[in-house]
Amino acid sequence: MKTDGKEAASLFVHGEKACIRVLKALNDLIEENRGLTYKTAWNEEEMLGNSLERCRWTGEDPDATPLDAWPFRELWEDFYQREIKTPELLLEIALYQECRARRGCYEQNLPLYKKVFGSGLIKKPPFSDLVQGLRYGVQARTVLETLFSEYVPTALKVRFGLCGTAALLSALDSSNDFYTVSEKRWNGEIQTYTERAAELPIFKSMRLWLSGAEEKDWADAFTLRFRLQQYYLEQRKREQLPPHQSRYGAYLFLSDYVQCYVRGFWDKDLFYKAVFDFSGLGALLEPVSIVEQRGAVSSRNARIGALNAFFGTGVISPSDGKFRFDNIGKEMPAMVLAHELYREIVPQVLKVELKRGEQPTPFSRLISNIRVIYGIDYMVQILTALGKEPLQRGYSYYASAAEKRRVLSHLLKVSMPKEEETAADLAKALKGTDITKKRLAELAMYAEQWIPMLEDYFAVPGFSDTCYYFMAHTSEHFDDHITSIIARYTPLSPEELHDGAFDLNWFFESYEKVGEKTFKLLYDAAKYSSTGAAHGRARKYADAALGKKDKEELKAEINAKRNKDLLMSLGLLPLPSAKADREEELLDRYQFIQKYKKESRQFGAQRRASEGRAVQLALQNLSVNAGFTDVTRLVLRMESRLVENASSCFTWQPVDGADGTELMIAVDENGKSTLKCRKDGKALKSVPARLKKNEQAVKMQELNKALKDQYSRTKQMLEQAMEDRTAFEVWELLELYQNPVAAPILKPLIVLPEHADQTKPFCMGFLTEDGILDYQGKLTKVQSDDTLLIAHPFDLYREGHWSEYQKLLFEKQLKQPFKQVFRELYVKLPEELEKGESMLFSGNQIQPQKTVGVLRGRRWVADYDDGLQKIYYKENIVARIYAMADWFSPGDIEAPTLEWMVFLDRKTGKTMKMKEIPDIIYSEVMRDVDLAVSVAHAGGVDPEASHSTVEMRRAIVECNLALFGIRNVKVEGNFAVIKGKLGEYTVHLGSGVVHQMGNAMLFVVPVHSQHRGRMFLPFVDDDPKTAEIMSKIVLFAEDTKIKDPGILNQIR
Repeated sequence: MKTDGKEAASLFVHGEKACIRVLKALNDLIEENRGLTYKTAWNEEEMLGNSLERCRWTGEDPDATPLDAWPFRELWEDFYQREIKTPELLLEIALYQECRARRGCYEQNLPLYKKVFGSGLIKKPPFSDLVQGLRYGVQARTVLETLFSEYVPTALKVRFGLCGTAALLSALDSSNDFYTVSEKRWNGEIQTYTERAAELPIFKSMRLWLSGAEEKDWADAFTLRFRLQQYYLEQRKREQLPPHQSRYGAYLFLSDYVQCYVRGFWDKDLFYKAVFDFSGLGALLEPVSIVEQRGAVSSRNARIGALNAFFGTGVISPSDGKFRFDNIGKEMPAMVLAHELYREIVPQVLKVELKRGEQPTPFSRLISNIRVIYGIDYMVQILTALGKEPLQRGYSYYASAAEKRRVLSHLLKVSMPKEEETAADLAKALKGTDITKKRLAELAMYAEQWIPMLEDYFAVPGFSDTCYYFMAHTSEHFDDHITSIIARYTPLSPEELHDGAFDLNWFFESYEKVGEKTFKLLYDAAKYSSTGAAHGRARKYADAALGKKDKEELKAEINAKRNKDLLMSLGLLPLPSAKADREEELLDRYQFIQKYKKESRQFGAQRRASEGRAVQLALQNLSVNAGFTDVTRLVLRMESRLVENASSCFTWQPVDGADGTELMIAVDENGKSTLKCRKDGKALKSVPARLKKNEQAVKMQELNKALKDQYSRTKQMLEQAMEDRTAFEVWELLELYQNPVAAPILKPLIVLPEHADQTKPFCMGFLTEDGILDYQGKLTKVQSDDTLLIAHPFDLYREGHWSEYQKLLFEKQLKQPFKQVFRELYVKLPEELEKGESMLFSGNQIQPQKTVGVLRGRRWVADYDDGLQKIYYKENIVARIYAMADWFSPGDIEAPTLEWMVFLDRKTGKTMKMKEIPDIIYSEVMRDVDLAVSVAHAGGVDPEASHSTVEMRRAIVECNLALFGIRNVKVEGNFAVIKGKLGEYTVHLGSGVVHQMGNAMLFVVPVHSQHRGRMFLPFVDDDPKTAEIMSKIVLFAEDTKIKDPGILNQIR
């Protein structure tokens, strides 16, 4: 070895005075600039004097340097050039900082530091004066660490490491190689253990720097680390591990031994000896078998940690998210070695393991590290060794890693046919064995890589299709390969299949192709593609689709157990062929599913969410079975059928045996139903008590309740359709016009074509029997099969006719079923387009329980792990609210603060930039959060409403002022300015607070009921705050008519 430890005495040439000078100068610089402000990487305003945080994330920028991640780069660069100047001094400062941070253990071991770095008769340690108490020490440490990464070259660190570690090895003996640490435990007990001297400040860094050695220093660096490891291995009996540590530290790793072999320093025998002594056979088995996998290998199957351990961190990286090991050849000697080791080790291990009995072999616990083996012969040997034992399903906490069934099942899972092997080779290998068809079917479901060969062996058309059918409907997880195969058979996504969606067409195709016998064989084997309840669910689905279940028995069981799988299977029962019977059957199941959904309201958030998802999939399964292209069309059809069945009840019906008493269901102009009663032509306030049990009266009351539910469902569905951009054909919407409940909901809504047709003029407006009528009264013809969308305010905003439609609603006194034209709109800000989170509502305090309650009806779900989130399945977007809140606690101890809003890709979990989010989804999510902030705010004062809410109220106020003919009110900014006769007033359009000019705030109890006869709001939804603000404006515009002495006494 060329390195001489004697050079260590001359390493610290600048000394501690230079280090202290730089530290104090940096502390002064930070104090001088303590008022400088900056934005952190998470978009928070911060001051340098308070803290120094990252200002950007540079991980994905290949050109970024360490200083680019921190604010005030020029300030720190200038400081380096003026005060530090050389990387040698900066390196000494870094080591000085280490000693300051761990002053206790440094000073406890001063004799060792003197022995390593001292010279002459009076040996001195590197540092004696460790200054403390710097006011900006935390910021200074961050700056120095960043400058170190920026300016200190690897070669310099390696030189220090070589000299220092060589000197340490020369100085170590039984008097100084360990030092004692005493720690006080939580219970007051003092615990003592030892720490290695090699882990002390300076020594630890120098050892770590050795791993960066280049070719000329690599052998010396490796030798020093090897000697250090060997030294401490020999001292194990003297070492007392700390209570939180179970393994002895190592200074060399598998990749170091690999490099030692491929660089020619060791032969194969020495390599094996080092691996078995220091790492173990298991450490080799995993990486060498990983790289035997052929073709594109996913990150999950590549086991990156094992690859880094063998080849070195980052040496092998994926391309387009996939690893392709068979594309790496002799240009990487370590890969050549890996293939050699696989051929030498794995066959020997398998030779022993496949002949084992019930007792484990020395290799049994290591078998799970093998990632692939090739050949029919191995597969047959594994099945033979298993005998009649069932295969291992999933992971068992109690099962031993060396248990025979577990070991052999793993080998079966990773076994693969060789490229050149065929079904004929399989038939030949199976001769003379007792391996049955049932066992081979289990193999197909357990290890899908054998499916193509087994299909040829069984000679059953559709065998593969059926195997994948069962995997799709029973597996909890799919890898990329299985996902791509399943996508060829079904439009359902893996998430939908996992949740319980069912592809009825695929089921019948598979069943008819393979026949009942093979289908049952594969069905029984399908338990091995599932580790949970999904296999049982597949059985329920199959039984339902084949008509083996009675509907009424199924409904009774669902009611008794609230079984979600049975609910989802209800829609799969065969439907009658006669049209009338079919419609009745569909309606019956539809109403049952809706009843199940309504009953879910009594449960907690998590259960409501899971049952809500089951209802969605039950309707989806029913719509597929009935031949509808999507669920919305099924819902529309069923809602219309409900009304058709009740048509006779919309006229007066005499009640049998009730002496002239008649009942009728009346539907008002908004679509809301009421049950009316009269006797001898005279209206009664309610149904008489004597008719409460009358069969006809009970039926009418139930129908009235069903129509009220239908009103709520239809209104919610159309609002959701607006948000989700659900398209309807013209004839479907016009058909709803015959429905007295749905028509008043649909007619006041503005629609527009789904796709712009360049050959036709663009049209937007109200749908009529004759076409689309716009705000100007212009009629545009549409075809019955044209597709329309319910317009979102963003459409009105984009087309530039928003205010015209707002005025039209007031002129025509049209009330919309939900806020459409006067809906709050949130448009992305230019400065947030490139960001991954929105801070629009950050800082607002909210009550978690109230927030969950408010947003529940808007499809938000509280999750234990992920907090409050809303999922857009079609667009694969998850909106999530971040707040340090317990969304499930029964009471709020302290109101948490909203931090930020983020949108994630539903499949990858990656954060999406605001510019990637569809405008309507962005607006609706922000509207939801604004709703939560205004309704579920913490404290007694309503926060000032958002800009979008104020904009909406401004438009309503202006339209109402014109309607009332009020001319002494102007809307200026966020205020309505009123010139009354007793004074001048302002009403804030967000909070509703009233001030008199030159006077204090006027306390006014909400008085909107006083003007209810004159007040008009263009939507049915209750909005008490807007009504309150409008009524206050009207009240003070006519201040001479105020009679309330409490208000008059406040007006000067």
